[in-house]
Amino acid sequence: MKLKTWQNGVNIVIDNVISLYNDGILLMKNGSFGHACFSFYTAMEEIGVAYFILSLYNNPDTNKLRNFLNHRKKMAATNLIELIFSAKPFGNMGEFYKSLLHDMKGDYRSGKKSSRVSKIIKDIQDRDNLWYLRNHGIYTSLNHDRTDFLSPSQLDRDLAESIKKKLEFVLPILKVERDVFMKFGALKRTEILASEKMTKGLLSLENLNKAFKEGSTERIENLSDIHSSLKSFFIKLFLDKESKVHEELDIEISPERNNEDQKNVEKIIIYEFLKSVQKELKEIGHSTQFLEKLKYRFERMQEYMPQEREKYKKIIPLLDQILGLDSNLENLKELVKDFSYSS
Repeated sequence: MKLKTWQNGVNIVIDNVISLYNDGILLMKNGSFGHACFSFYTAMEEIGVAYFILSLYNNPDTNKLRNFLNHRKKMAATNLIELIFSAKPFGNMGEFYKSLLHDMKGDYRSGKKSSRVSKIIKDIQDRDNLWYLRNHGIYTSLNHDRTDFLSPSQLDRDLAESIKKKLEFVLPILKVERDVFMKFGALKRTEILASEKMTKGLLSLENLNKAFKEGSTERIENLSDIHSSLKSFFIKLFLDKESKVHEELDIEISPERNNEDQKNVEKIIIYEFLKSVQKELKEIGHSTQFLEKLKYRFERMQEYMPQEREKYKKIIPLLDQILGLDSNLENLKELVKDFSYSS
């Protein structure tokens, strides 16, 4: 298969995802919730196919794709997406995305191809809950004890709505990735390494923000890749029931956790994230195209996630200054203190 044909496959897959999503909406309006579930699940299978193509963006491999398109493997991808968007904020999206980046690294290893994405999907093939629910959405079957029939009509609106929301969350992310790849091609090795660290840090801190909103000290304590001093700061805020000051930013958070506190928490989290990746950003910040790619990514996020548009608009000018080679930690502190992320 020609390279351009292979790469354009992502567009073809996304078009099908959108059609399946729209079909699911129509089925829900018609009260056919089981069939809507099937349509949404199938759309998520296709999202797995799109990510598979991106993971080998410069290395068309139709044999691997043919094996992946085996229905059971596609369904495993849907299980993966369920893991991503269920148990915890962003779930295992970090591992999946790191695997995607790992596969792209193969381009820089003397042409050696690898597919960690495939391995992750293979590792969860034994999880059959979504496989069961998917089939339940389209076929009549027997229950576990074989004492009665199961019908798609038994699946309700709430289940269909929950799957629809997950699809609505993951599809814009896929579109952004597609657009970046189509405009700039596969990431350079230095960008991949920086993206790995940025993704890991951002996901961890997003989890921290969610745990703060929920007021869960247990979830904060169990977060990985968060510095112990930062976790201690938030845990003490809940347990001591008194105001706490983030010393580096000199920002005070009250135990009431009001709207102003939430804005200040976001500033702390943004600061901790940018501080954790500043070295990597500065090392490649002199690359005009890297900055251009980052800006483009956030511009596409504004397009596909209009509810977050104002937030992403505010990030772009921040990047201009953070990526400056003469920027330092003191500059970063002042920038973040004056920065308002909340809409």
